[in-house]
Amino acid sequence: IPTHPSLHIINQTIASLQLLQGLPRNSPLFIAIDKPLEEKQPGDLDRLRQYIDNLNRTYGVLDHVTLIEATEHVGISGNIKQALDRVQTKYLYVIQHDFAFARPINHTGTIQAMEQYPKDMRIVRFN
Repeated sequence: IPTHPSLHIINQTIASLQLLQGLPRNSPLFIAIDKPLEEKQPGDLDRLRQYIDNLNRTYGVLDHVTLIEATEHVGISGNIKQALDRVQTKYLYVIQHDFAFARPINHTGTIQAMEQYPKDMRIVRFN
């Protein structure tokens, strides 16, 4: 990501979780970090390491946040799987670092609807 080691983009995305009305602020948050296949530009791996260090200093100190650092390139599906392997809640949001919520979402109402109509509402997608 060209903006490494800045947390500006991911900070905006994490802050946008406040738009999920009814979602407890201490809900588990998993941040999965992939490794590149190769260094495309000199210093990419150093910037990634700085980014991970910044994530640890900012979010790794919070009890409800788990940082998951891939040991090799796993891609987006591998990152999601690493997080899914750790999730212990019935429902979850899969969010990419640069896809912030743009408007309020009734989290509580969404969960209620999923509970009420489990066969009809198996997945909710926001864009």
